[in-house]
Amino acid sequence: MATTSSTIQNGADQAHQSAELLKVNDLLGSSVIAEQRQGCELLGTLAPQLADIPILTTTKLFKKTSHIDRGVRNAALDAIQEISRAHQQKLEAVLAQEDGEGYRFLKQALQSEDNSLRDASAAITATIAEGLPKKSNWEGIYPCCIVALALLRDDLPSVQLSAFRIMRSVSAIPSYASLLITKRILSKRLIDDLTESSPEIRSELSGAIFNVAEQQALFAHLAAMRPSIYVFLASILGNPPDDQALLCGLRVALKLAKSRKNVGLDGGGPALIAVNAHQHLLRCLRGPCQQATCELLGDLALDPRCYDAIIKLHPCEVLVQLLKSAEPTGSSTYWTLRALTALASQPIGALAVAESGAADIVAHFLRGGCDVPEVLFWGCELLGHCAAHPTSSGKVIELNLVRNVAVLLGSATDPLKLTSSFALAKISSWSNGAAQILETNILEVYPILELLLSQDRDLREQMLKVVSNVAAYLSASKLDVLEVVAPSLLSAILTSLADGALAQKTLDVLETASWWKIGVEQIFIADIVAVLGGALQSGAASRKICTIVSNLLMHGSTYGLVLREIGPGSVPRTPYKQPHEQGAAVCRKYHAELIQIALEHLSAAEPVKLGPESDISASASAVLANLAFHGSTLPMVLDSKPCELLFDVLKEERHAADVRMNALRALSRIGNVPAAAQTN
Repeated sequence: MATTSSTIQNGADQAHQSAELLKVNDLLGSSVIAEQRQGCELLGTLAPQLADIPILTTTKLFKKTSHIDRGVRNAALDAIQEISRAHQQKLEAVLAQEDGEGYRFLKQALQSEDNSLRDASAAITATIAEGLPKKSNWEGIYPCCIVALALLRDDLPSVQLSAFRIMRSVSAIPSYASLLITKRILSKRLIDDLTESSPEIRSELSGAIFNVAEQQALFAHLAAMRPSIYVFLASILGNPPDDQALLCGLRVALKLAKSRKNVGLDGGGPALIAVNAHQHLLRCLRGPCQQATCELLGDLALDPRCYDAIIKLHPCEVLVQLLKSAEPTGSSTYWTLRALTALASQPIGALAVAESGAADIVAHFLRGGCDVPEVLFWGCELLGHCAAHPTSSGKVIELNLVRNVAVLLGSATDPLKLTSSFALAKISSWSNGAAQILETNILEVYPILELLLSQDRDLREQMLKVVSNVAAYLSASKLDVLEVVAPSLLSAILTSLADGALAQKTLDVLETASWWKIGVEQIFIADIVAVLGGALQSGAASRKICTIVSNLLMHGSTYGLVLREIGPGSVPRTPYKQPHEQGAAVCRKYHAELIQIALEHLSAAEPVKLGPESDISASASAVLANLAFHGSTLPMVLDSKPCELLFDVLKEERHAADVRMNALRALSRIGNVPAAAQTN
């Protein structure tokens, strides 16, 4: 029954509307001005109620916009505005009738000196432009838009606002957006003049700037409008006219912050943006712009030119408050942690982050409070940055999160593996952090060898740092340095010596181990000496390897083994059965030559020329010192008569400090051997 009543009512409404449209046609065709005006007004009233509008009737309406009577003109424009709001797509068809006559009427109205006519036509053009999809045919309305853009500085505020609405719509079309720049419609001067304008105009201008910034080819032109663009964006962030304008302002500021060559060139611009972004965050801890604000603060904190200004805002408290109120699995948590991590990149910020309670929240996440890889990634990054600085490392180590972080080494996500290894490397750089790693036994439990052999160079480097730091801690404690990791280190050396930076990390561990007898024994058990020889033959990290060999020669129980491996006269003359035998032979030959070169440097007739740029400069004296320490190799040293030249090396300030120190070390060793002291 209700359906029947509704159908009857709809039929009655349609009949009434049809009758009214017939009346409109009669009135518009009347010769009486008052009736024409009445027809325009009636069509405007009917427009929102109509399911469709008759093209011919609306075409008649457009012709009335050029009527001699002002009242008819205004009534026609008012009706067209109503139609444009309710039937935008249909209106385009009307405007295109009779070879675009409607567009011509609209263009003339935009150029009229009559305020009401100009106002109405600008509003109609803006409504049509806003309703057109980006890929639509703009050929009809575009000439009207160009005329309307000349009204950006119109004396009538409503006309000016319509012009900015049109500019925003036009700026979304790449080919038309470029005209805003080339014709200087969107200019530094315009931005300066409108920074303090009405909220509505600032909102439209913010949208237009965002649209232009999205065009990669135009972004540089926009960035060149500094400092005006910074001041305007700061005003949008500090006093946003609406959420949409704020979001546009944040996104443009983000693009500027990510383009380092464009941001900060005037010094104060990005800092001004940061201040206002922070003010917004203080006012609003919820909303769609929240994560964009955190992202912006994080990006600016990574720029040294902005860092101090941001730290002075004391943003950590509000960011931690946001972190506490946000859903752990939400995007806001991700961006907030990222911002806090950026702040922790410098010592003063790391201390502020540690004291704010951020590390405690991360600890909660790592202990099972969150399983989102992206959130855990930034949690580990934050811990790593805080652990990197002495003022904030204590808080991280106090939380004892080594085991929780180490669990992530087995993650299926490569970035999470890397950031967890980064956090462990920073934690282990402190003695109490290294002790925690030993106590948790993670070097045995977790896939250290697999990570040391990883295809990811950065991951290998971070894990080598962990092992190196633990080895240094064990060495300082005179404990067994390589009991756990010797096989892993051997494999790591074989895979990483081709990469100079990684080789240094590996060799750092071996150098530490080679100071202590038990470490030397582990080096021999792992057959690492032969690998060192092969690396020295290839020229990789020879300075560090010479230092390790020097340390190995210090130990009475192993120096004979070292010399048998690398000493003179030990190159076998039989054919090699295995590749590693050939490598060992080459290694021994090379070390014999190295020792000979070292002796020749110190016994040359000309003044010795050792410099920090020479691979063997710092190690030559060290090798001599070690050889002189043992009876089996002392004759080689005595034959070279080195003491006089060693004294010269010691006295010459032009020599590197490590060269002079090793010269002193060699003299001390030689002087402690009675036969050597008498001979020299």
